Amino acid sequence: MQIVRIASRRLVAAAAMAVILALSVATDTRATDFRDAAAEAEVTYLLDMLGTRDCRFQRNGDWHNGAQASAHLRSKLGTMKRMTSDITAEQFIQAVASGSSSSGQPYWVQCAQEPIQQSSAWMQKELQAYRKRHGALK
Repeated sequence: MQIVRIASRRLVAAAAMAVILALSVATDTRATDFRDAAAEAEVTYLLDMLGTRDCRFQRNGDWHNGAQASAHLRSKLGTMKRMTSDITAEQFIQAVASGSSSSGQPYWVQCAQEPIQQSSAWMQKELQAYRKRHGALK
């Protein structure tokens, strides 16, 4: 009887490890999902800028700090990566960072003393500034 219990526990542990492994593969967010390393760097920069600057972010009528906004957009990016590959910064802005997929409402951003603006406009402006500094205007 005890041998059966030990075998059952090992089987349950093995099944749990298989589930964890499957989930980790399904949520893998390696750069291979991006068109190229430049696209990954651009999206990372946008998320980092939103998360570390003195920004606030409105989604579905509620304001959140930049760190919360960045975490939310990273989560949505993870979903996008599971559905597609070859992602560009423009696709990220349009599909992930411009508005709510559930309500259809646009996202809004306000950083420091800047006026409130739609997230897509803020992201495009930051992307162009990044590309200008890094000599990668597209």
